[in-house]
Amino acid sequence: MRTAQPLATSCHKLPDNEPMADNWARLAEHVITRRVDRGYKTRQAFATASGLSLRTLGDIERHDRDSYDNATLATLESALGWEPGSVQNILTGGKPRTADEDGKPRNPRRAGLGLGALESVMTSDRLDEATKNRLVKLLIAQTRDFDRQLEEQAERMIDTFGSGD
Repeated sequence: MRTAQPLATSCHKLPDNEPMADNWARLAEHVITRRVDRGYKTRQAFATASGLSLRTLGDIERHDRDSYDNATLATLESALGWEPGSVQNILTGGKPRTADEDGKPRNPRRAGLGLGALESVMTSDRLDEATKNRLVKLLIAQTRDFDRQLEEQAERMIDTFGSGD
């Protein structure tokens, strides 16, 4: 395993007392299992569909690193159909969470997170792989912008309607 470089504040890292290799190896096992279960037999196919780089996905699946940008982990969770925070759960000994309590993957068209649009692009037979890649990256960026706007709106609503306790 490579030696980790100093981390930026926007990266995810476990506390120093956690056994890093074991936790990241656990994550790798969960990612590979979920990727294959969702029909992506190769890293290349999943990387293209998810918007992650093939190198980053390979690093995660080989547990070559012990830190990743939070946006990368959020993209991974979304592409695998996991709830936000699932990577953290795995790294601390838990399991990933899906939207449905029965463990079935969420329906991307019901998720309201742009996943239905991503699925449409990824499965289109009218687009070449390079175009799919560009469109997936664009949709992910737009979804993040929209999520940020919703968070800001929620804060304004809380400020407006919150009690002055």
